[in-house]
Amino acid sequence: MTIDTDCNSSTLSAVMPSLDFIETSQFSDIFLDFVAARPALQDFYAQPPTIEGFAHQIKSKASFDPQKREVLVQTLKSQYKNISNIENSLQISKLKNSHTFTVTTGHQLNAYTGPLYFHYKILSCIKTCEILQKQYPDYDFVPIYWMASEDHDLEEIAEFRLFGKTLQWQTHQKGAVGRMSPEGLADLLADFKETAPLLEEAYRQNTTLADAMREIVDALYGKYGLLVLDADTAALKAKFTPYIQRELQSQVSEKSVLKSNQKLDALGYKTQVTPRNINLFYMDKDLRARIERNQDGSFQVVDTDLRFEAEELIELLQSQPERFSPNVVLRPLYQEVILPNLGYVGGPGELAYWLQLKAMFEDFEVPYPILMPRNFRLILNTATAERIEKLGLSHADLFKDSDTLRIDYVKRQADNDIHLQNEQEEIANFYARLADKVENIDASLKNKVAAEAQKTAKSLANLETKLRKAEERNHETAIRQIYKIKAQLFPDGNPQERIDNFMNFWLNSPCFLADLHKHTAPFDFKFQILRTL
Repeated sequence: MTIDTDCNSSTLSAVMPSLDFIETSQFSDIFLDFVAARPALQDFYAQPPTIEGFAHQIKSKASFDPQKREVLVQTLKSQYKNISNIENSLQISKLKNSHTFTVTTGHQLNAYTGPLYFHYKILSCIKTCEILQKQYPDYDFVPIYWMASEDHDLEEIAEFRLFGKTLQWQTHQKGAVGRMSPEGLADLLADFKETAPLLEEAYRQNTTLADAMREIVDALYGKYGLLVLDADTAALKAKFTPYIQRELQSQVSEKSVLKSNQKLDALGYKTQVTPRNINLFYMDKDLRARIERNQDGSFQVVDTDLRFEAEELIELLQSQPERFSPNVVLRPLYQEVILPNLGYVGGPGELAYWLQLKAMFEDFEVPYPILMPRNFRLILNTATAERIEKLGLSHADLFKDSDTLRIDYVKRQADNDIHLQNEQEEIANFYARLADKVENIDASLKNKVAAEAQKTAKSLANLETKLRKAEERNHETAIRQIYKIKAQLFPDGNPQERIDNFMNFWLNSPCFLADLHKHTAPFDFKFQILRTL
């Protein structure tokens, strides 16, 4: 399945200048300091997210095991057997060569791709490879979407927001989501006039959610050379077994990550992930549950009757490695072990927990990848953009809360002077003089003067509030528009990119994703604002 759309004319334009991340108040200190290359964080990553940094990263990954390449190529060929085309066949073939490297992003298998930022991650990954290809033509660079097919948090992937309505997939399946049947997903758009045949057919024609997602993403992005990988396979897990065995026997990851967490805590950063004693799950049909080590050295699968002696579990690992699934701590290591990977493209939360992992990579003797922040953006339709301009709002204003915007707007537009700051200062000076005078006559009355001063100041503050509210009534239409803009761009108080689905734009503009690709700038760490044309 491919999309054949002529997208020569653009439907989006960039609003300049882009905003510095700090202007949006959307990001944590650790992310802001990483992007700014603050010295305090430099021990927690290897190479910076720069074009020059990738030259060094290529050298660190140059000795990638050819046998792992072969397993990767055969796995991808098998997974693409039903959607093979020239683009993905060429990309898979490139991975056989020692001069080919990958840049990866990962994400859950959200219904209908979930929120917009899923696409921002993939496009940032694709564009990074395109830029590296031009900069380093002696090498090939393949973008990879790593499906979080082993995730078992169904609730997180089951819903998406389209045209202001939240749609939810109802299913009682359990276990790894990638293995689930997508039955029922194709019917979620039944109440809409608009349809999305590409996605609906993928859900109807495939027996697993992982296969459906691969078909969807390949249709949307295969033309850019993106490959979709499902790492939930015995062949790939077999290449990871030495690391799983070390984890079971020595609990390497917990020790390493806790040391990093202590250092980050001492620097004042909040850590995202707390490692467990064993950072692995046990997987079987309809089951993905944590493995815990008992005091007697045996292992227990949480919330089940499954218990293994240490020797039994190692034997199971050697014979059925697909039964073992890394959690959020070990998944990045798994990725870097089986891929000739140079960098990982992620959002602020992801990159924050990756910064906790460098010491673990060193202990496992695996090269640590470059961390690439994805692109961040806000998309304004034409009507909203014109309304913002008419109201005299800056693009940084859009990130303020609605009440602050309302108050600031009224203060700017007030026909009368509603500020009583001068009066407050005059009253304060008056009571200060009065206090001095009273103190010379009867010092015991000084507290009485202070109380009167506080009472008067409070009365003036209340009066100023009443004046502002009276002025607001003169600007009711504009204030309603401000609240409407905020509700549209920040649904339920959340950034648009984390809530709205891409179909809000794509169904009416088939070139939407192609236009996003044109505007994607992976090495420009700014918050981008786009408007529809």
